[in-house]
Amino acid sequence: MIHSESEELVQLDTGYDGELLLPCRLYRTLTLYQWEYPEEYWPVGKTVSGEIIELILAKGQVLIPKWNVALEVFIETFEGNGELLLGRSFIRKFKVLLDGPGNKVCLIDSNVIRRET
Repeated sequence: MIHSESEELVQLDTGYDGELLLPCRLYRTLTLYQWEYPEEYWPVGKTVSGEIIELILAKGQVLIPKWNVALEVFIETFEGNGELLLGRSFIRKFKVLLDGPGNKVCLIDSNVIRRET
């Protein structure tokens, strides 16, 4: 798949209920702690192995340059996290094409995007 250096390929994870999970290091680099919700609003997550983790919650944006759109999202991380994932809450905003023969997943439409003619 071809993408520019300013774009990031992100895994879609249907096992993750949130919108965007960022690696803890990237969360800090982007200084998202400035937009964190108070701790009493932080959700609790459960890993595949059953481990309970407290997720840190902030508000932010996901930019989709090819569609010229910025989407407001809830961003989560946790101490030691190294994964970058888009979860079910994000995926629900789009029609998703699973292209098995092409070995790719495509976001093909969104109810939040106005198409220009």
